Amino acid sequence: MKTKELLEHKEITALYSTNYYMTLGAMQAIYEQKLTIPDDISVIGFDYFELSDILQPKLTVVEQPVQEIGQMIGKLLMDQIKKPQNTV
Repeated sequence: MKTKELLEHKEITALYSTNYYMTLGAMQAIYEQKLTIPDDISVIGFDYFELSDILQPKLTVVEQPVQEIGQMIGKLLMDQIKKPQNTV
């Protein structure tokens, strides 16, 4: 469902968006409806992006430790290659 459609429902007080582009699109739809963040609706985004630091008001975002996740995946893959296990 698009943000514009969600905003048609007056009971919407918060929005959680799952990536950078969806967060920006949601914010644009909110501003187009002449609503303000966080007074009219709260917004939380998933995936940190630099622009979130300069937006006013500052945007709440969930930051993923991407480098650490990649390192862990690499380690797990190497461990599996070195000592294959039956993973059925």
